Amino acid sequence: MERKGLYFRDKVGMAIVIVFMIVFFIDLMINLYFILPSITLPSPIVNLITTDKNLPDEAKNYALSDFIIVKKVSGRARVIWRAPEQLSSPEYLHLNIVFYLVSFIAIPMLVANINVGKVLKDNIVEYAKSVIVPLLLAGILSVNRLFGSIGYYYAKLVFTKLDMKPQEEYARALALYFLSQYSEKWIIILGFISLATFFILRSIKRDTIPGMLSEALNFIVLSTFYFSSYVLIVHMILFREHLFNYILAFFAMLLPVVRTALIVKAPEGV
Repeated sequence: MERKGLYFRDKVGMAIVIVFMIVFFIDLMINLYFILPSITLPSPIVNLITTDKNLPDEAKNYALSDFIIVKKVSGRARVIWRAPEQLSSPEYLHLNIVFYLVSFIAIPMLVANINVGKVLKDNIVEYAKSVIVPLLLAGILSVNRLFGSIGYYYAKLVFTKLDMKPQEEYARALALYFLSQYSEKWIIILGFISLATFFILRSIKRDTIPGMLSEALNFIVLSTFYFSSYVLIVHMILFREHLFNYILAFFAMLLPVVRTALIVKAPEGV
């Protein structure tokens, strides 16, 4: 019978999730209390943000209307909004390459169950599975548009309500505001959900049906968390060109290497 508890790879995964959550929390505090206050927005925009309580939800619905899954679940035909001109820039289009590189390299290294004790075929299957799941999730949920454009959609909504023509510096400030206020908080919440799946694995036997379902849930949630984290980091670099973001990106890209180096040396079941 297979024992209960976490494998070594699970403990490493839990530690990486906690590290990501701590770093995102620090970045959130920097956004809210050090970076954003240095950008002075026009008073009508500040008043609109502080007084219109429905605006964030409206902005979210506007951005989430791009979700393919919304149409399938609700049966409503989604409105295809004209994308902001910022999303047609070469800078944004080049990000697609980053998304695929992350899917094919970083995410599999963070979630694949690769071990020197396995035959080559099993390791290839594990790696392929770790590529397909993030790409499938990214396609269904349009995750690159969610984090890449939601801030600009928010900025567009604000300026539309004010009947003003947005300036680039204000659009970037509002994009960062939305990413900080909502997107980073969503990532942190998703991190807590990821940790919850680890606690489920601690108290269940892996060779049972509930154990296999729990492992599948853990794998899917972790893939979503890691992919969303990397996409958000890339966009944070674009919206706020500060040294902390580049340090954050370097640190995040280093974690898969550390995790893989630890796992391949550990025997299965440790």
